Parts: sequence; structure tokens; C-alpha cells
Amino acid sequence: MERASIQLPDWEHAVLNGKLIDSEEAEHILIKGPLSIPASSFCLFDNLKSVEIADDVLGIEKYSFRYCQSLKTIQFGKGIQFIEGGSFCGCHLMETLTIPGNVQVIGESAFKELSSLKSLHIEEGVQTIDWYAFSQCGELENVVLPKESIKKVGGFTFSDSKWIKNHPDDFVIVGDTFIRYCGGDTDHLKIPDSVREVAAGSLGYFTTIKEIDFGKNVKRIAGHIFHGDTGLKRIVLPEGLEEIGSWAFGGCYGLRNVTVPDSVLRVGSNAFRPEQFADCPARGCVYVGRALMSFIGDSKKVVIREGTYSISFQAFYRKNKLELVVLSDSIREIKGAFDSCTHLSTVVIPHGVPSSCLKDFSQMKNIKFITYHGSEADEYAKEKAIAVEYVDENMTWEDVIRKC
Repeated sequence: MERASIQLPDWEHAVLNGKLIDSEEAEHILIKGPLSIPASSFCLFDNLKSVEIADDVLGIEKYSFRYCQSLKTIQFGKGIQFIEGGSFCGCHLMETLTIPGNVQVIGESAFKELSSLKSLHIEEGVQTIDWYAFSQCGELENVVLPKESIKKVGGFTFSDSKWIKNHPDDFVIVGDTFIRYCGGDTDHLKIPDSVREVAAGSLGYFTTIKEIDFGKNVKRIAGHIFHGDTGLKRIVLPEGLEEIGSWAFGGCYGLRNVTVPDSVLRVGSNAFRPEQFADCPARGCVYVGRALMSFIGDSKKVVIREGTYSISFQAFYRKNKLELVVLSDSIREIKGAFDSCTHLSTVVIPHGVPSSCLKDFSQMKNIKFITYHGSEADEYAKEKAIAVEYVDENMTWEDVIRKC
């Protein structure tokens, strides 16, 4: 078997038997570095049957070999550190796959839709397997995974595979991430204490579960852990839980009297429905742990309570009457919370709020900061040409709020 040689960065041409040809004509190729394989470079190359990647190639960028319908074998070099999203998506003839331990990250949907894939070996050293990485690989049955190196696993990673459907354990756990429940119908579920993260899609379409105890050590619950509505009525969340993703429980219409520990710092949009909390206010801010998840009502002024760590995405979605916001000194994360507040004109910012929290406000017309001279907010306002009114240093913060 003669291999055509490709020397990056010129991926469009190859040398075969001493002759220069278009790389799209080659059936078997050897790719040499010392660069990464560019995004979409070999996408839809229907003639391509096998690929060998030299040890000096650093990585594979997104969609590089997507929908190469004839590609059956791939040999990765020892220098590859990452395989980006969609790189081999839709390579339907590939039956076996070995990913060496020098690859640290397998990107989102990197090997999605490999309909003939039966055997997968991911060697020790790989740290991240991202969302949908091996989803829709329906024939995948034999899977060998690292026991020590895996640190992060995304949602729906092995969905629809025979490996999941025929798994002998009730809980499929990769690294310390719970990715799928394969047990029978039950009304009570206890997540093993070895689990630190619950992945999206992990509880599938189970509608018989009435209560879930998330164990002692879960730090993060991803969004969309269920598909659609459930019969869930009660959850037990551990102290030490730090993050709950978007729509984690928002579709659980029977869930009530939820108690969230103060250790929770981040909450995605619609992670819960306000009525799921016994102490939900009729109007005002809905706090989940130390995150401000949403706002009920049409107030012109909002004061964020002290101790709040983050404000969730779209927390103030379409609150067009909102004119003034007072941030708390404890705020550390704001992302897309105020984007649609068209009448917001004044933000009161204490000393401790970092400039990274202020990006939401930088594109707003006629916005004004009220803050302290020399604060990060002051410096950010100067950089972005935002109007500033300075706080009297002799005033207490309570006096500042009352004055506003």
C-alpha cells in the first residue's frame, strides 16, 4: 500500500511515487507536521481510506476528516495533544479505534455517527471526553477507558451505543462522572458517593423516579440530566455542591420544597422553576444557594443581596422597566444576565466587584456607573468610555444604597 505524503501546512497537495497530486485524489496518506491539521482540511474526501499521522503533528482541528465516507483506519502520532470537535464525525466505515494517552482532549462530537464502530480503546493519559464525543455509535460494544486520568466527561458521550444499553452496572461512571443510569425502574435513586459530577442525559427518560439523593460528594450537576417531564417530587442535594446547570430540574413539574445548600455558587438558566421553592418570593430576586437565578416582577430598582456570588444567564430577561441595579461586593460572575434590559441606565458597583463582571453593561447606551474612585469598575469605565459618578468615601454602603 503506497501512502501519499502530505507536508503541513500544504494539506491540499500530496506526493505519491515522486509525483505531486491533489490530496483529494489520495486513498492512503501520511501527514507530517510540525503543525496541527487545519480545520475542515480533509472534510468530505470520499477517496480517503486510511490516515497515518506523524509524531510531529500537534493536534487535529475541528471537522478535519468529517464525513470521509471511505475512511476506515486512523493511526495517531505520539505528538497529538487534542482532537477537536467533529473531527471524524460521520466516518461510517471505521470499526476499531485506539486513541493514545498523549491526546489530552477529545472534543465535542469528535467521533459522532461512526455507525460501524465496534471497538474503542482510550489509553491512560486522556483527560477530557467532551459532549457527544461518541454518540450515535450504535454498534459500539467493546470500550476500554482510562482508570486514572479522566477528569471531565461531557453529556451524552456514549448515547445510543450497545456499550451503554448492555452495561452490567446500574450506574455507568467514567472517572468520577456519572454518565448514565442503566438500572431498572425505581422510585428512589441514590447516587454513589464516588461521583463528583452528574452529566447531562444521565437519567434519560426515567419517569418512575420520585426521589433522588445525590450522595455526599457531588460538586456539579449538569443541565438537562432528564429528557422531558419526570415524576420527580423530592431531591436531596449535598453540602459542597457548587454548580447546577441549565434546565437541570426546570422540567420536573412535580418537584416541590427544594432546599439548596449555600455552597452552590453557579446556577444555569431555568435550572429550577420558582414555584419549586417553598420560600419563593411573589416578587423580586429568586436566589438558589449563592446564585441569583431569576427575577419576578417589573421593579425599576433591584438591590442584589450581600453574599451573592453569581447572576445567572438571562436572570433579568426582558425586564424592560429595570432602570437601576445595585451590585453586592461579593459578586464574582455575571454572564448575559442583563442583555435585554433596554431601560437600564445606572449600575451601582462596590469596590470588590471585578471588571470581568461588567461586560454585560459595556454595550448599553447611556449607561452610568456609580462607584468608588480607583476601583476596578472605575478603570473599566474609563477604558470603555462609560460615564462615572463617584461615591463619597465617607458614606457607608447602606447610605449609598438609600441615596440611590
